[in-house]
Amino acid sequence: MIILFDGVCTLCQSSIRYVLRNDKEKKFKFTPIQGEFAKSILKQNEINTLDSIVLFEDKKVYYKSNAVLKICVILGGWHKLFYIGFLVPEKLRDWAYKLIAKKRYDWFGKYDKCMIPDKKIKSRFLD
Repeated sequence: MIILFDGVCTLCQSSIRYVLRNDKEKKFKFTPIQGEFAKSILKQNEINTLDSIVLFEDKKVYYKSNAVLKICVILGGWHKLFYIGFLVPEKLRDWAYKLIAKKRYDWFGKYDKCMIPDKKIKSRFLD
């Protein structure tokens, strides 16, 4: 499974670090959406969005709130409680997601460059 994320967003980087800490089975790989690998995988799959987290699981693609909820379910443990979020209509969930996405730099900040993984987690990142 591959998670594409905004590599300069402080909130996004914090979320990826959280997933790294809680992904005990190392199910996820990561790539910043600004990178060449992400651009090529988006193009191959005819995806034109750069404003959303994207999760590729097998041949399925999840965006926005669906991606976030699916990641929580896959992490397992108490994170599976977020499955209940699927009961909320997708339009409402995505409205909230878009609001946070639009304001994320103002509320949480932005880095000058993409996250650079250290040696310990480098193997989990795709170039």
